[in-house]
Amino acid sequence: MFDVVIGNPPYQKHMLSSRPAQIYQDFCYTATRLAPQVCMVVPARWLSSAGDSSFRRWILSHNRIEKLVIFERSKDVFPEVVVEGGILYFVWGAECCNPALT
Repeated sequence: MFDVVIGNPPYQKHMLSSRPAQIYQDFCYTATRLAPQVCMVVPARWLSSAGDSSFRRWILSHNRIEKLVIFERSKDVFPEVVVEGGILYFVWGAECCNPALT
């Protein structure tokens, strides 16, 4: 167990025979089991209807997001990288109820 986990996990796993598999959410799930406070930098596309709806439901159902900051242009965070849909970071707290996110 840790006090805090901070991460920028790999976003996807490249497969030779198919589309890249999204894996960042697996790191987020694990981080929240390892520490009461977590800050992760991940793609922002899970917020949209075209994004990962299971991850979105999971995040919102726990009601522990203290802060969520979106960078619509990934180049504002990583100048050499293009991430479609932008980048965000979230802070997951031990006990939080942010009414703006419910």
